[in-house]
Amino acid sequence: MSAPPTRSPLRIPSWAGDLVGALVVVVTTLVPGPGMGLGAPHPGGPRGPLIEGLPLIVLLGAILLIPLRRRFSILTLSAALGLFCAMIALHAPATGVGIVAVLAAYSVGSGTDRRTTLAVGGAATTLVVVLSVTVAEFGVIDPSIFQIAAGIAVASALGDSSRSHREFVAAATERAERAEQTREAEVHRRVAEERLRIAQDLHDTVAHQISVISLNAGVASSSLESAPERARASLGTIRTSARLVLTEIGTLLQYLRADSASPGAGDADPDASAAPQRGIGDLDELYTSFAAAGLRVSATTTGDLDRIAPTTGTVAYRIVQEGLTNALKHGAGGEADLSITAADTTLSISMTNPVSDRSPNQRDPHRGGLGLTGIRERVAAVGGSVEITSLGDSFTLAATLPRGTEPHDSYESGRP
Repeated sequence: MSAPPTRSPLRIPSWAGDLVGALVVVVTTLVPGPGMGLGAPHPGGPRGPLIEGLPLIVLLGAILLIPLRRRFSILTLSAALGLFCAMIALHAPATGVGIVAVLAAYSVGSGTDRRTTLAVGGAATTLVVVLSVTVAEFGVIDPSIFQIAAGIAVASALGDSSRSHREFVAAATERAERAEQTREAEVHRRVAEERLRIAQDLHDTVAHQISVISLNAGVASSSLESAPERARASLGTIRTSARLVLTEIGTLLQYLRADSASPGAGDADPDASAAPQRGIGDLDELYTSFAAAGLRVSATTTGDLDRIAPTTGTVAYRIVQEGLTNALKHGAGGEADLSITAADTTLSISMTNPVSDRSPNQRDPHRGGLGLTGIRERVAAVGGSVEITSLGDSFTLAATLPRGTEPHDSYESGRP
């Protein structure tokens, strides 16, 4: 059941905030009060004749600055401070215009960096304080001017705090989105690698069984009249190999279709339905199947193979399977010598089979098809090395794999 959609917080339109600010400025300036009201005398006494209507024009100019503070914060603050000085020079109440300067100071802190905010806010606060002392007459200082100075300082700090909070939220959101994208990319990558591994397993299995079928079909065809018992045995081997390859293909296709067959499979862990893997313990069965196909395998094992990590065991099994398949298909003499050595930290595999001039694939190791390419990829995936050479009348496949320290490792670390 999907979670209910989250509601975004209510946001006040910018024009509504500007309108409220303008109303505060007008009310603060026009409502009569102690030391207030348009045309009220300055606390220090009149310093000159009041120009009729000019303070109102200054006030309207200050109100028009309010919508500009977001885009031109520093210029708006400078203009508001100039109008503030003009109102004081006109002996008119300057508190309303000072509020515009406070709003502009908040926009400076919210829209610029901290260094700029400290410089501009500090300069504006200092200017207002110096102005209040300069215009004081008879020792009387208008306290509202100090209020404006304190308001500019506080507004600058609040604006900087708001900007820092927005940057923090934006950075956290970006990290969360990046983590989600990385998680999805990792899931897709692992699914693709799992399918590639299954495709390589399918190639290894089909190539081996088809080689067995092809060889026994030739034996059955040539022995059908002269040696019917041998032909019957070859046909039985063909039937068994065909059944095995069909079973293997069906099993692998089942895992390939698992993601698309189940709802929400895109978020599933590909390891949860990983196909079963052959290992080092299945080599005897592999030797038997090749012997039935007509390949004499001389296998020698040295060391303890019981504690080989499953990852290494799976790669080793596929190397031996591909090497014997190549010996059966392309080798000469129908035989192969295999040596497996388990040391303290490595597992070495060496396989040699005779070749003839009619074996171009083994005469030139660089002509190897998907099988040898798959071997190189598997060995490289687990951090091992492989060497494929053809000298004289013999073809050699030698691989060195890390033994592994975790006896219960999953195949994940060995994916090509």
